[in-house]
Amino acid sequence: MARTKANPKRNPDHDKKPARVKKDGTTCKKRRWKPGTVAMREIKLFQRGKRATDLLIPRTRFDKLINEIVQKQAQDMSSQVSQVSPKARRALRTAGEGLLTELFKECRDLVRLRGAQTVDVKDMAFAWGKMQQVQATLRAGA
Repeated sequence: MARTKANPKRNPDHDKKPARVKKDGTTCKKRRWKPGTVAMREIKLFQRGKRATDLLIPRTRFDKLINEIVQKQAQDMSSQVSQVSPKARRALRTAGEGLLTELFKECRDLVRLRGAQTVDVKDMAFAWGKMQQVQATLRAGA
């Protein structure tokens, strides 16, 4: 008795979108960009395009995080503070992005020193520890 597969073969073209059709009735191939082209386009957009001055962290998600932290603090310390003003939220978001930007810059420098091309977990941990040491030194000096 011959063995058969339990699952029947599916048509590989079944899940694909139909190709675009030109006015003359011929079909177009789907555009395939070289690796890195789209990434470079996005980098240029963020550096000098419309989004150059926008913050990168989405506002609603960051607001949810702030609300969660405030609720937890209110339960732990039985404090009366239950709201954060919009200006304070914007300041927290700006400071958070600045901190993350510095962290990624430190990681990039560490990766270059290692001679690697990708950021590793140990790079992040080392950069975070280094940033905390600098902050502690600045606090002690002030």
